[in-house]
Amino acid sequence: MEDFQEATEAARPPADAFVLKLEGPFGTSHLPEVEGRWRTASSLLENRAFMVDLAAATSSCVFGRGLVSAQTHDSVTGADAGASHREMPGHIFNPKDLHKLEDPARLVSMPPEDVVRILGLTSGLHVADVGAGSGFFAIPFARAIGPARLFAVDLQTEMLEILRAKLAQPGAPRNIELVLGAASATHLATASCDLVFLGNVWHELDDRPAALREAARILAPGGRVAILDWRADRPQPPGPPVEHRIAAGEAASTLTSAGWTVSKTADIGQYSYLIVAAPPSA
Repeated sequence: MEDFQEATEAARPPADAFVLKLEGPFGTSHLPEVEGRWRTASSLLENRAFMVDLAAATSSCVFGRGLVSAQTHDSVTGADAGASHREMPGHIFNPKDLHKLEDPARLVSMPPEDVVRILGLTSGLHVADVGAGSGFFAIPFARAIGPARLFAVDLQTEMLEILRAKLAQPGAPRNIELVLGAASATHLATASCDLVFLGNVWHELDDRPAALREAARILAPGGRVAILDWRADRPQPPGPPVEHRIAAGEAASTLTSAGWTVSKTADIGQYSYLIVAAPPSA
């Protein structure tokens, strides 16, 4: 590991390099630099297997403008994006509760096919699923838009790894790119997406204006943002405590106050609402 650290320090990229791009056989992950510090394997990773892979990849590290790239033998990532986002730590989903995300009852109470239909997702649309988690929406979205890219953005390495394991299964969509990032710092290219989807994320955000600015930045002309979240008029369980929820009217008001144009609202299943909006005119 010392050799890897020495090699990375010796090849330190220019000041505007801010992302470590890790490519494996099942996809690509982007690890952001945090607080301007050049991140070595020791500060990036807790997963020992991946530390070995990164060390072995030293000879293939490539540094470029705004991007640091390393080829790895597998696709395991490990980084804490906590310092580079504005999500509320106490409200972030705990990976230990994965069984809640994988509960088949969610397919009835929060049917992804209804969201695909209402959003009009079709082949060729590039989508960012911000807060993708274990892929509840990302996988059906990717199937609907293929061969276009679905960027599965999440700030928790554990959730991305769960999704990555799913993508290794036969029949899984091959157009999903895993990105370690946050709603306010997705690390996606400007104007790269036709839709930014925030599924059960809105109530977790501390800086919603920053998330909207980031969504507007990565949206292509004609693009939209879609916010799906828990209704405040439905009891818990399921979902977060009622006091943590943001009512649909309040979410729509935040959008319009920021200059967005709400084009569609709908109830999804038994517990959720969906709001679709276009960004402020340039």
